Amino acid sequence: MGISPTHQCPVKHFTTHEKPRFPKRPQRVHALLAVPAITNVSPASAAAGTTVTITGSNFGSVQGTSAVWLGSTPGVVVSWGSAQIIATVASNATTGIAQVQQGGNLSNSVAFTINTATITNVTPTSALPGAMVTIAGSGFGAVQG
Repeated sequence: MGISPTHQCPVKHFTTHEKPRFPKRPQRVHALLAVPAITNVSPASAAAGTTVTITGSNFGSVQGTSAVWLGSTPGVVVSWGSAQIIATVASNATTGIAQVQQGGNLSNSVAFTINTATITNVTPTSALPGAMVTIAGSGFGAVQG
C-alpha cells in the first residue's frame, strides 16, 4: 500500500505514497439538532414575580443566549438545565404562552395565564396610619403571599 511510519514515538505518523481517494469538492454534512420539548409547566397560571418550573427535554445544559417565555415576556431565569428550567414571571407579562428558545429552535408552546389583580373599591378612601382599610376586587389569589 505504500505507507511507512515517519517517527518512532507513541503516536505513529504515516506518510502515504498513493493519490488521495476523496473528491475535491466539499461534502455536505447533515446534522440533526435536538428541538426543545416542554412536557409540563407548573403552575400553569401565575402572577408576576411567581417562580415557575418548566420540565421537558433538549433545553441545553447551559442557558447561553437561550430564553424562556412566560406569557408575553421572557421570564427571569433562576436556573437552567437540560430537562428543567426555573424562571420568574416578569412584572410586565400578560397572558400568552410558555415556550423555550434553545439555539435558535423553539419548543412547543403551552398556554400560560398571567393572573392579575383588579381593584374595584377601597374603603375608606383615606385613613390615618394603622387604620383598617378594605380593598375589594378580583384576582388576589386564594392565599396571601
